[in-house]
Amino acid sequence: MDDDLPALVRSYLDEDLLVNPDQGRAETEANTLWIGLPDGGFDAGAVRAALIHVGAGLRERFGSREGPPAFPLTFYAWHDEQAGQLRMSMRSAPPDGLPFGARHRPVCEPDEVLASALADTSPGSVRWEELRPDDASPETGDDAWPPFPVYVVAIRGESETPSGRR
Repeated sequence: MDDDLPALVRSYLDEDLLVNPDQGRAETEANTLWIGLPDGGFDAGAVRAALIHVGAGLRERFGSREGPPAFPLTFYAWHDEQAGQLRMSMRSAPPDGLPFGARHRPVCEPDEVLASALADTSPGSVRWEELRPDDASPETGDDAWPPFPVYVVAIRGESETPSGRR
């Protein structure tokens, strides 16, 4: 087990984050943190608590306390299977408008993201027997690859997360 993973997740609150809705690509580059997953697994409960803590801390730091917000702001985290990483970012976008090229599904609890990361028995590599052709295509509408879960926290601008809770 790796005890450093929750601390690395919480360290996101110490980052200098860019918030500028007119510079989406720059926001993504400046605000994305990649954390390699340990081979021996990790304490999912501690990482879950750390992700929730980060979302609450960002809401306190950037959330609108008075009047309507000028633009939405979302913190999000996902398991990048190809890289074997837990990734986190914040973007001036609503939870359903995040910059993913692949099909994804916003979720309001980090459990599915962490389950995916824990199921990764060889982070950052794909075993030969697990390789399969990529027959999915936007043109054909093939749904061979199901959408992956992305933990989202609406920091401001969206009063509801996917479950209808803040």
